[in-house]
Parts: sequence; C-alpha cells; structure tokens
Amino acid sequence: SASATAEEGAGAVPSTAEVSETWLERLRKQVDFYFSDANLRQDRWLRGRLEANDGFLELSVLMTFNRIRAMQCRFPSQLATAIRKSELLVLSEDKTKVKRDLSKVPMEEVAKGELDARTVYVEGLPLTFSVDDLSLHFARHGRVRLVDLQRQGLTREPLGFCFVEYASEAE
Repeated sequence: SASATAEEGAGAVPSTAEVSETWLERLRKQVDFYFSDANLRQDRWLRGRLEANDGFLELSVLMTFNRIRAMQCRFPSQLATAIRKSELLVLSEDKTKVKRDLSKVPMEEVAKGELDARTVYVEGLPLTFSVDDLSLHFARHGRVRLVDLQRQGLTREPLGFCFVEYASEAE
C-alpha cells in the first residue's frame, strides 16, 4: 500500500512451530489491514486484483508486500497460520490464497461526506515518524482505521503531513 512504510525487523524469524504469538498477531493485523475498508478504498491495485480473482489474493503475492517482507515472513505457511486467527479473512481450500469473509464482515458503505467528517488532516510532522508511530500516537484519540502519510513521488521521503481516518466522526 502507498501509505505503508517498512516496520523494523525483529531479527531472524524462527520456524513456523516456534513463531511467537506476538509476531503472528502483528502479521495477522497487517494482513487484516490490507483487506480493510479503509485500505481497499484507496488501494486501486489490490482492489482490481481481488475483483479479478473472486476476492482472493495469492499468499505468494502477499509475501512480496513491503511490510510482510519487513516482518521477515519467509514462508506462506507462516502467513496461513496468522490468517487462521483472523475474524476478517478466510483461506482458500488449498491454503494458497486469502480473501475477506464478506458473509461475516461485509464491505462498509460510506458516503464521502461521512468519510471526510471522520478524517483529520495533520501537518508539521517530524520526517522521521513512520505510519506505525503515527497510528500509535493518534490511537489515543480513537480507533484509527488508516494513516495516509503523504510522500514525495520520486524519493518516497515523507512530506511532513498525513490524513488520519477514524472509525467514527465522534472519535
């Protein structure tokens, strides 16, 4: 996703049987985010890929995503283990693809005005702040759905401002 940045790695990842719950939980949360309403609204490439494949995305493709690589996920079986714990996602029968379980979590229908009302523009950010830093900071004020950290086109350097989407206008 264009708004994602690399997470700091936690060293070598052990075999699937030894993987810590916290690492699996972080991995699951990241994959859940890719399939979230907030991300799918802005990620045309992923939306198109899902529409062309009956809602499924191959785990092998997911393994190429920057944040998944930064988390040092080496094997599709590790991804599958994390995804099994998701309330949002389901694996294909052969465990090689994932999709959002629309029967449990349908896509949110949001009017543009409502989306704008629950999105905050923030400027004057330190250029060293990552999406994760900003998410943690703004989570003190409500349930953060998306942090869209704007970047310079060629260098990918942060521009010092972002948009933060909350779950509701009240937040």
